[in-house]
Amino acid sequence: MPLPEQLIVDISQIRLQFKQLLADDTFLESAAAVELIKQFEHLLLDYSVQAKSDKELADYLALQLSWLIIETNEITSQKMVVAEQLLQITRARKGNASYDNHKLE
Repeated sequence: MPLPEQLIVDISQIRLQFKQLLADDTFLESAAAVELIKQFEHLLLDYSVQAKSDKELADYLALQLSWLIIETNEITSQKMVVAEQLLQITRARKGNASYDNHKLE
């Protein structure tokens, strides 16, 4: 049984929106990403319940789940970079404050 064209279009559109959202340098709100992931999950679950089990469906679902894992790993990696940068900024501020305190004495 071939995959429905609309499913492929809808999944592709969600993936594109997700990529655009993550590429936006001003992206600060995680609710939009969570909503896209929920839509992604809903589409795949609905189709997997309606469809008969076959190799094409299994391959498509595996591909989509692989994409989701890759995106999740990328977000986690970016989160770690930001956390490290915040830690360095905090250390620099403390160092500057300590220097300023000693300089005034």
